[in-house]
Amino acid sequence: NVMTILMVSDSTVTSRGFKARWDSEQTADCGGHMQGTSGVLSSPIVGSNYTNNTWCKWTFVNPNTVNSTLVLNTPNYHIEDAHREHCRFDWLQVTGGMGSETVRYPRLCGDSLGPVVIANPLGLTTVLFKTDNSLTDKGFNMSYSVSPCGGVVEGPEAIIASPN
Repeated sequence: NVMTILMVSDSTVTSRGFKARWDSEQTADCGGHMQGTSGVLSSPIVGSNYTNNTWCKWTFVNPNTVNSTLVLNTPNYHIEDAHREHCRFDWLQVTGGMGSETVRYPRLCGDSLGPVVIANPLGLTTVLFKTDNSLTDKGFNMSYSVSPCGGVVEGPEAIIASPN
């Protein structure tokens, strides 16, 4: 975790300045760079459930975006579902691209009804997992693999985005 503060001042007005406080109760070790052409991500588990006060961020940079796509697949997930329509408390979210070309796929929370497959053809993929300070569940396991553009996506639910 990193906190960066940049204060810029000129010589015309003086004041009391500012005060910053940062506290992280996160005990989980998660996130990082997804490496290679395939792998697995999972929620940090303590006992049988994921941890509270957690912020995990995984990133994948596709070195060859021409005719290749990053495919993320989770057979099921169990994430706190209070206010599921907004996924306000605990959630899993995938974003693709950056800047004006960012695609934000819907947040996932609650109990999945079956496998979820997300195919992102953009050069950068980010997977975020966020939990609050109460109520936990079993979490998720998500595999990723780089596949050629096109192909077959299986399962009762899938999210696919075009590059433009």
